[in-house]
Amino acid sequence: MNHTVLLLLTVATGAVVLMAGIVVFRESGKSLPSALRECFAWGAGFFVAMSVQVVLLANLT
Repeated sequence: MNHTVLLLLTVATGAVVLMAGIVVFRESGKSLPSALRECFAWGAGFFVAMSVQVVLLANLT
């Protein structure tokens, strides 16, 4: 498997773990829809930021 694809799969796994953690360990009193919005925002931001870094590193080497 291509190393870039493997790194992107690792980043995607990290984004899913981040989103699951936000939903599972949300603050008491926070509604589930609000936690889901927050989790998708953080997860998408993490995935985009880390993916850009992976692609840039892959292009430099």
